[in-house]
Amino acid sequence: MFAGSEEVSLVWPARVSSLSESGVALREVLRPFTVARRVTRSWPGTERSSREVVLEYYRPDREVRRALAGAGSPWALVGPDWPEDLAGYRAGRACWFGCVSHEEFAFALLSEEERRAFGRVVGEGLLTSR
Repeated sequence: MFAGSEEVSLVWPARVSSLSESGVALREVLRPFTVARRVTRSWPGTERSSREVVLEYYRPDREVRRALAGAGSPWALVGPDWPEDLAGYRAGRACWFGCVSHEEFAFALLSEEERRAFGRVVGEGLLTSR
């Protein structure tokens, strides 16, 4: 996921007081790699939320990858203890990968060439196009 991304993002609670010690520590590790942040009610995988969150974007540097790998999987990053919903972006902040952690759901928006290559690996019958 990181190899195809110019930026990655995580969804943080608006009030960080709900984070676990590990969640706070992760935020501190990621802080130097933050490229943007915004308060929002929508993010990749969630169109309208009843709650405001902070969506933070990061450079996918080695330290960021290492820190996120420490969680074990995107599904392990679940609020309120942790940030949620890891996403990857191409140029122009075009989301190509996202996950909804608490639903254990992920999606990838692939180019036709990427879809064909992926289909060769997993089998064309498993893929659908928009």
